[in-house]
Amino acid sequence: MSSRDQPAMIHVACVSIKESVKALRFRFLPTPEATCSQHQTNAIFWDGKRLLRTSAVGTSKGNLEKIKKGESYIIKNCRVTDSGFLNFLRDSKIFLSSKIEVPQDQIQQGEAMLFPISPLVAVEDLANSAPELFSLSGKIVKLSQIMCRGDNVPLREITISSSMGEEVQLAMWRECALEIPELNRHYTFTHLRMKDYLSYGRKCCSTVHTRITVADNEEQVQVEVKGLGEENGCLLLVTEMGKEVSIPKEVWNGEILELSKHLPFSVHVFMKEGEVFRVNGLPGSEE
Repeated sequence: MSSRDQPAMIHVACVSIKESVKALRFRFLPTPEATCSQHQTNAIFWDGKRLLRTSAVGTSKGNLEKIKKGESYIIKNCRVTDSGFLNFLRDSKIFLSSKIEVPQDQIQQGEAMLFPISPLVAVEDLANSAPELFSLSGKIVKLSQIMCRGDNVPLREITISSSMGEEVQLAMWRECALEIPELNRHYTFTHLRMKDYLSYGRKCCSTVHTRITVADNEEQVQVEVKGLGEENGCLLLVTEMGKEVSIPKEVWNGEILELSKHLPFSVHVFMKEGEVFRVNGLPGSEE
């Protein structure tokens, strides 16, 4: 990587900053755990023309110890590479300075460099094209033991199910594999990436940005209705793939023949713990 000479002093604004811990080594007996971890601090700056990135390793954070998001600084004795990486030198110094105005689009771009966007995707939509990074929410129905793969890297396989009954397999690597989620509980998995493995098949894989959190049990699903039916006094919505969604009579108690005149149609179904409690968009119904 080539670099170019820079002025002895540059004027920048901190757009984004992030601290993280990366596990470097693991052991699997008596229980799987990380035995060596590394703290890392990453920061994004705006110099008035472009975004610059930098990082520091260790709990002391080095020169980034003084840096705060939204503040502007004068940095003496540093070097910036052609690719936009800000290198601090042994004699680098940081001073607070007058504020630099950062364009809103550059703020958003800088934030995305450290905190990538991860839209929530319905499990049913994964058969179509998924974003490069995406989030999933569902109930854990299968949970493997932690396995050792490659160069002593932990892997845990998880299967989650949506409210529509669609299942998808997740591969949680490294630190994410050490998480201890519970079966039959709803979770949200952020920043996943779809990968195809010769040995494991197609799975949604964790990344360095993935977070696992207990999900709100309330879920909204868009249903493309192709057919209608009745069972035990409940309305059945049938999708093109043959999935059935049961709508309790407390939620809808109209005439199925009248409703069938509007087929096909799309509705938004709201579920909690797998049970429908509201439907928006049924033809002839008041929202």
